[in-house]
Amino acid sequence: MPIRSVLSDADDDFVPDRLGELVVVQGVLTSDPIVMARNAALANLQDETGGILLFTRAPARLRDRVKLGDEVRVTGVVEQFQGAEQLNVKEVEYLRDGVLPDPREVTAAQVNGEEFAGQLVRLRGRLRLLERPDEDGARAELTDRTGMVGVFVPTRFYEDPGFLGELPNLHEAEIVGVAGQKDSEPPYNGGYRLVPRTTADFVFIPAPPYREILVTVSVGLLLLSSLVLLSSKKANDRAHREMKALTESLRNSEARLRENQARLELLTTQVPAIVWSVDRNLRFTSSIGAGLKAINLKQDEVVGMTLFEYFQTDDVNCGPVAAHRRAIAGSSATFESRWAGRSYECHIDPLRSADGRIVGAIGLALDTTERIKTETALEEQATALRHAQKMEAVGRLAGGVAHDFNNLVTVIKGYCDLIALKIDPQHELQDWFEEIKNSANRAASLTSQLLAFSRKQVLEPRVLDLNEVLADMNRLLRRIIGEHIELVSKLSPDLGRVKVDKSQIEQVIMNLAVNAYDAMPRGGQLQLETANCTLRGDESGALGQLPPGEYAMISFSDTGEGMSPEVLSRVFEPFFTTKEVGRGTGLGLATVYGIVTQSGGTIDVSSKPGEGTTFRIFLPVVKEEVTRATPMAGGARDTRGTETVLVTEDEEAVRALIRQTLVAKGYRVLEASNGATAVRLSREHEGTIDLLVTDVVMPRMSGFKLAQAIRNDRPDIKVLYVSGYAYSGRHEGESITPETFLAKPFSPEMLALKVRKVLSESSAIRVD
Repeated sequence: MPIRSVLSDADDDFVPDRLGELVVVQGVLTSDPIVMARNAALANLQDETGGILLFTRAPARLRDRVKLGDEVRVTGVVEQFQGAEQLNVKEVEYLRDGVLPDPREVTAAQVNGEEFAGQLVRLRGRLRLLERPDEDGARAELTDRTGMVGVFVPTRFYEDPGFLGELPNLHEAEIVGVAGQKDSEPPYNGGYRLVPRTTADFVFIPAPPYREILVTVSVGLLLLSSLVLLSSKKANDRAHREMKALTESLRNSEARLRENQARLELLTTQVPAIVWSVDRNLRFTSSIGAGLKAINLKQDEVVGMTLFEYFQTDDVNCGPVAAHRRAIAGSSATFESRWAGRSYECHIDPLRSADGRIVGAIGLALDTTERIKTETALEEQATALRHAQKMEAVGRLAGGVAHDFNNLVTVIKGYCDLIALKIDPQHELQDWFEEIKNSANRAASLTSQLLAFSRKQVLEPRVLDLNEVLADMNRLLRRIIGEHIELVSKLSPDLGRVKVDKSQIEQVIMNLAVNAYDAMPRGGQLQLETANCTLRGDESGALGQLPPGEYAMISFSDTGEGMSPEVLSRVFEPFFTTKEVGRGTGLGLATVYGIVTQSGGTIDVSSKPGEGTTFRIFLPVVKEEVTRATPMAGGARDTRGTETVLVTEDEEAVRALIRQTLVAKGYRVLEASNGATAVRLSREHEGTIDLLVTDVVMPRMSGFKLAQAIRNDRPDIKVLYVSGYAYSGRHEGESITPETFLAKPFSPEMLALKVRKVLSESSAIRVD
């Protein structure tokens, strides 16, 4: 990038357009790197368009890599230091030995312009040293026919004997150096100036012959004056001391004034706020601050305009106008406003003259746009967290109820099956038992939905292509929504694969389709869409609960009646429904929520009354190939056996059902109501115990701990876990698979089949 572009100031506000940007420039070093106080280094860079000062807090980046005349490529951040532009170096790349540009022949007037700032120039004129050097250096003046320019003389020059030898003969000099920038502070003293690089940049031109004559005459006059003034030496000394003190005071005052001016300009041009003033007629008299740039205004651009003209209103009660009027009346005022799409918090105070009269009002506006965005995002995250906590609490309650209810349903269904086997198929009680079984099955379905919501149902996940699932269900979905609703599918051809339970995700799709059907009684459109999504981890709402990564998204958008905010906040709660009594249980969307979250994803919903509803499901993408379902082997199996089974179940009715079922199948059964009793029976029994059938959730000792305790004595025993909750993977040191787990409620035949299958395995499933 050309250096001139880096320093561009298109809006004339003394602030480079690229302030704060990371840029790359290329040019030739016109000075050797100079180390400042061992923790910083400076150098000058020039290309065909201009020059700029290089600055770094890591001196080795410049000192150890490059030198005068090298062509380099520099990466750095555009900055201002006390009003002067510079490049804060991040990286320097040596390119080649460059050609040092010839200094431009200039005049003092040209150096005092912007054209040659940062470039090598040569200037000739009368040189006058203004002060002795301090820790930074000294300042001199070089005057030619066009004007005067300040020259900065670094302290290190005074270490050169040759340079010191020329100082007493100061007259005319030719100086090569870098043209500095205006409004800067030490080490480049204020005003435009010339900065030599070494003492070799000074060429002192001998004084003309008449100088010696002038010096002789001056000495004679000085001696004569000394004789005349000898009588008043004390008065002259006193006057000299007073003049010296006054001069020093003026010099210090001037330095402080320059410092205060630079500080004020820095504040007014860079502070991220807007400061303005108006007179008693509500007419702008000033407007400054870096915040003006955000609303496309330059400093003092609105001066002369009234508040009514700026806000385009005639209403004296308009918020900003009323606040300024209160300030002019003597009271402070605060208001919030929107300017150019941004939010501001404004404070107005009376503006008083030196004698205390109110001559107008002064205002300060702070940009609160980002703060409001942050607060809004935090509130959304807090709302999502509160909702997640509420759903978690409801889920635990629902899961606990379902677990206890499953025990009852297991007993009802089990004994119905056993009684049905004992009586004649034509017996009149068979129909009654069928009705009891049907009711128990409906109760089991209800508990299954509750377990789905609480994320504790049994899943058998496999890798699927969601597009294939939707395509397979297309005909079923069209039958569900009817002919008065149009079904539109927009499926992404490269949709990522997910690992979910196929039957459960099909239930999710069906439930959402039914929900859309209910929302469009007079017809409409249901649009199904799939897409790949990348989440960064900073999303709000439900998406904020997911870790960053790749996700497959399914959306269901209907053109139905929509939902109010109150309904929307409870849409996934179990038993919450807006349907009439008898037309819905309120478990459809609760089931959807549970299945999706248990599958590692989340569901997001947006809706407004009269504008339809959109449900979006996000499921994590996996890299595995699609798993094709294998056909199950058919045919009846012999479920009888003669092995010894230890049954541990704290629910007496369920334990009795398991015992009677296994005894009827020929097994020898030992039973215990808790873990401690089971361990004692195992240790007292002298024969072999082939299988442990245990409930997972029991008082004092869980089924997992029980299995570990018994395996200490009987390492070859096999285990079948029974529970109303879903368990998979590793729990308390035990590994549970679908082959070693039986979910409640179950029928006697399901129990017998599972027991026979576990006992027939060649080896027990163990955890090392």
